[in-house]
Amino acid sequence: ILRDLIKPYLLRRTKDDIKNNLSLPPKNEQVLFCKLTDVQKRYYQDYINSESFARIDMEKGSIFKALVNIRKICNHPYLFSKECNPD
Repeated sequence: ILRDLIKPYLLRRTKDDIKNNLSLPPKNEQVLFCKLTDVQKRYYQDYINSESFARIDMEKGSIFKALVNIRKICNHPYLFSKECNPD
């Protein structure tokens, strides 16, 4: 039903639809590894040793929350708020 309602306003194209009209260079992927800063290491260790991390297997879906928190710490420690994740 929703698809029918938005169809006049949304143009959806797949890769196959535009493949012939679009000439992009081949994708070049590079994997770069960088070390965590001292602050990131401290946040990471504090989180791994925290009570909420220890309760991961107790709550449904908590592993995903833990992965999001670890990703935040690794991206930038200020994205991870200890107030939102008290221990």
